[in-house]
Amino acid sequence: MAKIIHIADLHLSAKEKDYGFSVLEEIIGLTVAEKAEFLLIAGDLFDSFPDLKALRADFASAVKRLKGSCEVLFIPGNHDSLRKGAREGVELMDLGEIKKFVSPPFGLHEAGGLEFVCVPHAGSYDGYRDWGVPEKAPGRARVVMMHGLNSSIYAGPEGEDDARAGVIDDDLFARFGADYAALGHVHGSRQQRFGLTLAAYPGSARVWRAHDKEAGPRGVIKVEIAPGRVSSPEFVPLASAGRFRSFEVPLGLDGAPDAATAARIKAETGKADLVSVSVCGTVDSEQKASEAEKALEMEISPLARRYETGRRDITVVGDISRNPLAARFLAEMEKLRPAPGSGEAEQKKWLLARRFGCEAVASRLKGAA
Repeated sequence: MAKIIHIADLHLSAKEKDYGFSVLEEIIGLTVAEKAEFLLIAGDLFDSFPDLKALRADFASAVKRLKGSCEVLFIPGNHDSLRKGAREGVELMDLGEIKKFVSPPFGLHEAGGLEFVCVPHAGSYDGYRDWGVPEKAPGRARVVMMHGLNSSIYAGPEGEDDARAGVIDDDLFARFGADYAALGHVHGSRQQRFGLTLAAYPGSARVWRAHDKEAGPRGVIKVEIAPGRVSSPEFVPLASAGRFRSFEVPLGLDGAPDAATAARIKAETGKADLVSVSVCGTVDSEQKASEAEKALEMEISPLARRYETGRRDITVVGDISRNPLAARFLAEMEKLRPAPGSGEAEQKKWLLARRFGCEAVASRLKGAA
């Protein structure tokens, strides 16, 4: 059986070069440790064509470790192809010891008893029935590499207004005789079987943006393939990728950030993480919410790779911090606060109850005014 490491959507960028290359180095180290015969890069290796131009020499140097032990196959994704003339540019750029498949509609590669049908990104794959992909040779296993959306695996919004990818029909996998479909573009790890084909997205190999689609561990897929047999793909998390973590911090009536929540965020934040922190609650003034945001950023941002201030969700009621009813409500809610380690769901329920209660008190105060 041939062992394969399948990655996608690493989005190497000059802006976050050190972070991106630390993830790439972990991927290469994993590939070496697993003695994988193939490393498949299913698109969006770079965040844009200008990033490809800027980082190509560093990438070529990094993949030298795999020379002679592992073949690296790469198809461009929608981000690698951004900018007019980028496809031709990718063809000309030296990316080192890898095999690029840039020319549409597909390239065919044979090695290690496997056939690879390598499909570079396109805005549409509607003409796939006329591509003339040859039938799979007897005794061979076939891998199809593509970068796009398959709605049977992922039906949610794409979320990339500037760089849409083509739609992959379910029928394509059977028509091309695929045993395994190595897919890219969807940033969450998922897999599904289509007849004799096992299709999988590894998800983004690093945290690309502050968005719920980046939640959870980032990683790669490890899979073994032989004629007529594909092992269950194993998702392997990448420690260097960190995580996207989104938090809400309730503010006191005086605008002070909740100390227990801030302490929990600091305890859970890792140095590779992208952290988004939002403030919520009922306060005396909007200025106090702004001051709270700045205080939280100063306290938490040194602990993370990147820090972003999230959506502000506050209700402003003048002098509410001096209202005894509001103070009594918050004191009672504090008694009901979930114990540390009780889980994110319990924390969110408590936070929601606290918010609704504060809004009810504020509404009552406004009605009485």
